[in-house]
Amino acid sequence: LEPMVVRVKVSRLAKEGWDGLLHVIMSLKTGHSSAATIIDRHGSAARGTATYEAGTLVGKVLRSLFLLDYLVKPDFRREVHRNLSQGESVHQLQRAILAGRIEAKHGRKHSEIAAVSGALTLLTNIVMAWNTAAMQEVVDARPGRYPPEHLAHIAPVAFRHINMHGKLHFPIRERGHPCKAATP
Repeated sequence: LEPMVVRVKVSRLAKEGWDGLLHVIMSLKTGHSSAATIIDRHGSAARGTATYEAGTLVGKVLRSLFLLDYLVKPDFRREVHRNLSQGESVHQLQRAILAGRIEAKHGRKHSEIAAVSGALTLLTNIVMAWNTAAMQEVVDARPGRYPPEHLAHIAPVAFRHINMHGKLHFPIRERGHPCKAATP
């Protein structure tokens, strides 16, 4: 681990910032300040202040704890990879729904970008809800066949069964014209 370890010196400024950091944490926890306000006030623009330095130090400690868990606990590492994989699957679904580019004339203003993003999120959630309902029907049809611990690893993000572009294909030449067969 030696090549991965970086020793961090606790600066005087970080020590002085603990009380300020606790104040920020309690303000957020009790609802006296919103996360957006705290980010505005204590984000990267506040670099060099005592509270910022204390927060940065806490972030480094939390990152170190995460990395230790990741390196030492195989179950934790598997769960992290599973969650990352499911997140990527959601992005693949979104790319399938929104095929192509958003033209500049449709996405210049913040409100237009928010509308496109909201619509994409809504459609993604609709597909996932549809898939969840279909999966639940299968599970309900055969109680006990699918263990909950297996189902916990299945994300409802499949989309190959969905006609995303509204293109329908009717092989009339291959099967013969249906109207001809109906006439006497």
